[in-house]
Amino acid sequence: GSINSVLEFSLNKKSDMNLVITNNRENVVDIINYAFQMKEESNLKTTFVSLGKQILKNDIRIHLLGQKAKADIGGLYLSQPNSITDYNIKVNHLAKKTLSKQFFKGILSKNSKASFTGRVKIEKDCIDCKSEQVNNNLLLSEKAQINSDPQLEIYCNDVECSHGSTTG
Repeated sequence: GSINSVLEFSLNKKSDMNLVITNNRENVVDIINYAFQMKEESNLKTTFVSLGKQILKNDIRIHLLGQKAKADIGGLYLSQPNSITDYNIKVNHLAKKTLSKQFFKGILSKNSKASFTGRVKIEKDCIDCKSEQVNNNLLLSEKAQINSDPQLEIYCNDVECSHGSTTG
């Protein structure tokens, strides 16, 4: 079987959310869309763990709407043989003093494929924003494949951003 889901979260002012999401199904196609709307001083900590023998697409959208909103997104994917894992993340900084972190690690075995696309967009006049983005991958076979594409789109001065990707 397969799953095609949409999950929407709205974090009110000064709210906290700690979320752990595990994907470990076998022989299925899962397409899951997550959307987070974050107001002033809200805090999101989300960890994604993908362990299954499946085709998995996680589409994650985070909108930092209020000042001092913070999103910390992490993930680990352990790709089994012949599996396909795709993380597509877009973080939009739409207010001043917002913070986002993305830290994803992948370990890929033979004939598995994974992709990580992480885009951070900081809009005009969103000063004092901070963003960190890291994607580290370990290929256990010459037949494993990873496509890592961290992106920054910045339309404002006075921000602090970093991104990086490693594959070994």
